[in-house]
Amino acid sequence: MNNYREKIYFYLFILTAISLFSSSLFARRYNPFVWTTYRNFSRIYSIAIDMDRVYFGTDGGFLQFNRMKNSWDPPVTQSNNFKGSKALLVAIDRFFSKLWVVSDSALSIYIPQISFWEKTIPLTSMPSRSISSIGFNEDKVFIYGNNTFYYSKRGILYWQKWEGSLPQDIEWFGEKAKKSIRDYP
Repeated sequence: MNNYREKIYFYLFILTAISLFSSSLFARRYNPFVWTTYRNFSRIYSIAIDMDRVYFGTDGGFLQFNRMKNSWDPPVTQSNNFKGSKALLVAIDRFFSKLWVVSDSALSIYIPQISFWEKTIPLTSMPSRSISSIGFNEDKVFIYGNNTFYYSKRGILYWQKWEGSLPQDIEWFGEKAKKSIRDYP
């Protein structure tokens, strides 16, 4: 009988220890606002200017310069769920205040106001795995890569090859923007 009680106490002790240990593990869930990764961002691939921020696509994510505060906001890196190691192209959708980012592995849509990744599409799922430009007009999103234009209606993200001449109201970012570093204030 004594041996039976010892076994019960032993199992109760093990269960208590496991429950205490597991609760501390659950408390360690990822929170993007707890820590920020700073590193040496040595190469800038792309620049996009919004009303209140300047975005720099770099070799470690993207940097944000707050024009209103005249200071740097924390960078967005893999620790903030950025997919990829390089932000090759940053583009601002002024109609919906979203930032589109082409990394070396995905096309992502970021909402800077709430630091939220709305959508991430692996480049292997895109019609062009090499995106050099993104453009926006009121009802469509355009991408350019491998000498071909693709478009999608807003909200759908179903890419189709563009045939014919392009609309004149597209605001381009990247290669098709035809801006030099001298065009930036």
